[in-house]
Amino acid sequence: MVYRRKERDAWFVAVPTPHGRVKRSTGTTHRPTAVAMERMLVALGPKGRRAWDLIERVVDGTLTLGTLYDTYANNDLEGLRARLADADLAQHIDGWLAWLADRVSADTRPHYAAHLATLIVPESRYPRSRFTGPEVAR
Repeated sequence: MVYRRKERDAWFVAVPTPHGRVKRSTGTTHRPTAVAMERMLVALGPKGRRAWDLIERVVDGTLTLGTLYDTYANNDLEGLRARLADADLAQHIDGWLAWLADRVSADTRPHYAAHLATLIVPESRYPRSRFTGPEVAR
């Protein structure tokens, strides 16, 4: 059952887990959308597909209920799983540049860093699946 809290405009639902339920915001003020999200949780929960990998991400806050719902509505749960499992190459830039330090001359390292910055925007996510020949060429 969807419900509202006194100080909040958004609707809330009880998200099923293997051990009970956790209350989470739907992120929407539109009641029919919140009801549809709740139906999705029934379909993905213990009496449905048992998609614990996705539901647990909603519970721990690494995936919003809205994102899960949009993906579910577009029938792209497998695509979401692939995106969530995709490594973020941007997290490895500093380590790679440090590793590179004693392998190239001192003036070459900044050139590599500059070229890398044209491919991977600083402070942004760069999934491994984007690292393709056409992407690098562009």
